[in-house]
Amino acid sequence: MIPQAAGMFCGAIFILMVGMTRDVTTLLAVMALFGICKGFYDANIFAGLYDVIPPRARGTAAGVMNTVGWGGGALGPLAFGIFTKRGAGTTVENMSQAIAFCSGFYLVAGFLLLIAILFHAKRDVRRVWTE
Repeated sequence: MIPQAAGMFCGAIFILMVGMTRDVTTLLAVMALFGICKGFYDANIFAGLYDVIPPRARGTAAGVMNTVGWGGGALGPLAFGIFTKRGAGTTVENMSQAIAFCSGFYLVAGFLLLIAILFHAKRDVRRVWTE
């Protein structure tokens, strides 16, 4: 879960920069850097999950993770569209603000992972491996 949290915290910086920049070269660079951070998170989803979930519950946990992930992926564009159309600025300004706003979600997720690491993971890993 540590690489996931690191990916979230670093990714938040680059999402903010994607939403705030007006320079195409900077945009391309920070999008690439965000992709690397997202890779740190995504590549460790099931490894982190399986560290704290007993083997008998891993299939269910993976299903729930996929359902939540795809649900967010399905509803995200809808939320962006609504914000883009109804925001105070132009469509492009509203989209930029919406993207920058998403950095807050990444920070919250990073802090939740950090809390899980500090207060729950050690106990859960010990429990899973002693069962």
